[in-house]
Amino acid sequence: GQALGACRVGDEWDAIPAAPGSKYIALRSRATEMCLSIDSRRASMAPCEGQCGLRLLPVPTASFHLPASAHAAAAPRRNATRVLCWILTMPASHATKARAVNSTWGHLCDTLLFVTTEADPTLNTVVLQLSGPETRDRLWEKTSKAWLHVYDHYREQADWFLKADDDTFVALERLRTYLATMDPAEGHYLGRNFLLFRGMPNEVLYNSGGAGYILSRGAVTRLGDQRHLLEEVSRMPEDALLGKQLRSVGIVAGDTRDAEGLETFIPMSLGMMRTQITRARYPDLWYWRYCRMPPQEGDACCSKNFFTTHYVPPQDMYSLHYRVLAGCHV
Repeated sequence: GQALGACRVGDEWDAIPAAPGSKYIALRSRATEMCLSIDSRRASMAPCEGQCGLRLLPVPTASFHLPASAHAAAAPRRNATRVLCWILTMPASHATKARAVNSTWGHLCDTLLFVTTEADPTLNTVVLQLSGPETRDRLWEKTSKAWLHVYDHYREQADWFLKADDDTFVALERLRTYLATMDPAEGHYLGRNFLLFRGMPNEVLYNSGGAGYILSRGAVTRLGDQRHLLEEVSRMPEDALLGKQLRSVGIVAGDTRDAEGLETFIPMSLGMMRTQITRARYPDLWYWRYCRMPPQEGDACCSKNFFTTHYVPPQDMYSLHYRVLAGCHV
């Protein structure tokens, strides 16, 4: 393709279908009539051809943002299932990780909240006051306060409530279709099943926080009605403690594997899972101990119709988003 040097801050772009009838959005320069292409993280201008191999990103130096209407055109709503997404982030990540979520799959949520400790005018932030510095030791405090906020202010405004980290990618419309098969008034807790204290009397079944997890409206209501469960002070990992507290109100983590028995919530990046994470290479990795079901290696690690994947850097969030919208194999 042509060099990207011809692009300038202030250039105008059109969001167009990459092919007739495609849900894949291409960014076409009005100045050159060429489309922005990303290949192996190198940006260039290429002919606007509709192909899954053409990965498209906004121009970072131009501070380009697709309007919500463009995302809506790219992925028309398949059903009326309402999904609230809240993203665990922090001030240092607002301009990078949080911005990438806000500019990609986050637009597909019916409500999108960024849970943090400082306000940001570019994000729909929920600002929490913590008892001390924002460290991993206070993840439970931050998470539990976020769920209380959702319970107090949003529990009637959505059917499903997704918690994700700011480096978690979510195939939101694919997930929405899956959620539409269940009753949100019931107590559902969905994600990647992990076990803490495996085989012991105090064993805890829970869903990975990094892979993202979902509570139904019924689950949020039952948990929030027992407010003391979210106000408990504990040093247990925040995702495991949430699973423990949900179990106390009769809600257990559901099995979200696909029809082939493959996992749909991925706690690490797809690339790592498919090509690097093996028992031979990492025999002592925490992953082998925590997975509820025996984990598979290589392509069998993950469903081709995965719902989430973790450890996604901002630059990859865009390409994943548009490839999933296009129906490309990722």
